[in-house]
Amino acid sequence: MDYADWEVDNLIVISVVSSIALIIYGLRRNHDLSREIKARRGAELEARNLARHDPLTGLPNRRFFAESSMNVFTASATRNGWPF
Repeated sequence: MDYADWEVDNLIVISVVSSIALIIYGLRRNHDLSREIKARRGAELEARNLARHDPLTGLPNRRFFAESSMNVFTASATRNGWPF
């Protein structure tokens, strides 16, 4: 073998190792982002629950009843064909 063959071999090895490293990095990044999204969804759900319920008693508050009434009204209006 001459020296030119070694350069091509080294280039192939370096590109294969780099590709494997990038794949591993991408998989780990995807896993981290999935965990972050799951944590954010949980935090959003908790914030939504805290906004609609009293933190001490856990009972629904005025905002909860207002939103519930609005949802009932819009469902009734849609069902009856009323413009709103």
